[in-house]
Amino acid sequence: MKKSFKNRMKGALALVCLLWGMTVAVPIKATETGDATSTDTSETGTNPTVNLTIPDSLKGHTFVAYQIFKGDVSNGVLSNAEWGEGVEKETLIGYLVDNALLNSGDTSAKAAAEAIATYTYTENGIDAEKSREVALWVNKSKSESGIELQAGSNELVPGYYLIVDTTQAPGEGINDFVWNESLLQLTENMTIQKKTETASVEKKVLDSESKKYQDVADHSIGEDVQFQLTSTVPDTTHYSKYTYVFHDTLSNGLTLKENSISVKVEDSTLSSSDFTVTKSTGDECTFHITVPNLKGKDGKTVQINYSATLNNNAYVGIAGSGETPNTNSVYLGYSNHPYDES
Repeated sequence: MKKSFKNRMKGALALVCLLWGMTVAVPIKATETGDATSTDTSETGTNPTVNLTIPDSLKGHTFVAYQIFKGDVSNGVLSNAEWGEGVEKETLIGYLVDNALLNSGDTSAKAAAEAIATYTYTENGIDAEKSREVALWVNKSKSESGIELQAGSNELVPGYYLIVDTTQAPGEGINDFVWNESLLQLTENMTIQKKTETASVEKKVLDSESKKYQDVADHSIGEDVQFQLTSTVPDTTHYSKYTYVFHDTLSNGLTLKENSISVKVEDSTLSSSDFTVTKSTGDECTFHITVPNLKGKDGKTVQINYSATLNNNAYVGIAGSGETPNTNSVYLGYSNHPYDES
């Protein structure tokens, strides 16, 4: 007699923050010339502001802007740069000096701004990896003087800002979160854009008749059932370490064959020392598979194969009827914050 069961997949668990697509858009011009057209052009002699808009697509998120540099806008870039109130300048200077971007003999805002611009900006545009690197240093150097942003339009003085998503937990319409620092040069009105690149997982089961991995399969008592978990590694640039934890739950009618577990990253099969299997999980999962070393594997497929024996606890039902509760699931825990490995 055949036993059948449906393998239902859950989407990847999301944890904390939001993936930003913005990086340094244009270089800072840190000159101190007096002939450039300044933002200080109003009749009252006060600096006009620019608008940073948080669109409806980000409703439910909370943000804080940390001003790194301030100054005047000249030809679309920042000139006459001064230190902003959102940064502990000595800390940031330390990072710039330690990484040979800045000479310790000149640590002015002008020199720091020029160093960042030179490091991140090339003839072909922005070097994304370098700009993210600078954003990490800035985040570690930010002060307590952040500016809370509201949904809709926010008026800010022109300058360089680190924009941080401070949303504490998922809320209505908020599902997937990945931290990604963004250093934004705000010299004109701008709208924040959301870039969603979060990890997800898919679970399939091999059908004994079709020999294909699918959502539903038929098997007999005593047979080994083949499962396959698949995920694609997202951007890991920000991380010194990037980890996946597959949380897998088998129905009572299945007994895991632990020695059958194999893990591949793209076409490379990992050795048993490159991943761990935990059966005493402390949660409702049957077992966890942890792959701790995925840094730099951006865009590569992680594939896990394993088998489980169909035992006498399996529910007897008609294949495809939708009434067979031999349900198996998986969700994915993944790194989503460069400073928090939990």
